[in-house]
Amino acid sequence: MSTIWDTILDKNKEVNNQPEQKNNSKNILPISELTINEFAKRNLAIPLYSEILKEEIWFCSNESMVQKIKQDNPDAVCYTASELLELIRLNPSRESLKKIHLSKSTFNGTLINNEKI
Repeated sequence: MSTIWDTILDKNKEVNNQPEQKNNSKNILPISELTINEFAKRNLAIPLYSEILKEEIWFCSNESMVQKIKQDNPDAVCYTASELLELIRLNPSRESLKKIHLSKSTFNGTLINNEKI
């Protein structure tokens, strides 16, 4: 399941390799250098197209960012950092991941309780 996080990091590297997108500040880490725990401490929301799920999903650092995404796109399916950690821990098969995602998107719910990271 760590391939989900790897995919988002690869996407970020592509964006950062574009000259107009480069961030030269030494105080700001690019997303590719953040651990999931560090990601959770930021206010970030990152869209990602999942080839496995065949749709766009959002990785959100916290529930506050989920709410911001849902204001603009109520049907968006968002995964918080806590949920990403749980998915990595579970390491589901592709089919299991599809079932988890279908349940989450159908019931507009969360995968786990809102636990602190």
